[in-house]
Amino acid sequence: MISIRVGYLWKVKAGQERWVRSICRTTMSEEPEMEKPNSAKEKITLVMIDDEEDFCHFVRLNLEKSGRFKVYTATSGSDGIALIEQVKPDVVLLDIVMQDMDGGEVAYNLKNSDNTKNIPIIFITAILQPAEEDKLRGKHHFLAKPITPDKLIQKIAAITEKKHASHAESA
Repeated sequence: MISIRVGYLWKVKAGQERWVRSICRTTMSEEPEMEKPNSAKEKITLVMIDDEEDFCHFVRLNLEKSGRFKVYTATSGSDGIALIEQVKPDVVLLDIVMQDMDGGEVAYNLKNSDNTKNIPIIFITAILQPAEEDKLRGKHHFLAKPITPDKLIQKIAAITEKKHASHAESA
């Protein structure tokens, strides 16, 4: 299980620690909670935009380890927008506080482009407390750091299932 907390220590696996300049600590999970897909076609494509490169790396590593996801990462808002235009992901994972362009500005640009306006966004941020997540319902989804991989996977699954159900109804 990944356990992400504010701090500067990463636990790569039991008994091994290394210091990095980052905002979280993580422990790799042994076995994913959800069933693995049979083919690459079934994988959910994600773009994660966060200026903390190590955070992106460990989230990508754990999501891809589950076998359900293909994760692309960008460490700036402008690079993230370009990547999203190219990849056309199922979901965007987006930090709010970044140096070149904040998450709100990235989301605004995505929602005002015909090519990206229907892609769901999950804000993952340390400026939000877990108890505040449900208060911010609306066009976007919010998750507070620290976050476990199981919680993130459940949120992504719920959003993509809802998106696929609405596409099936309109077809």
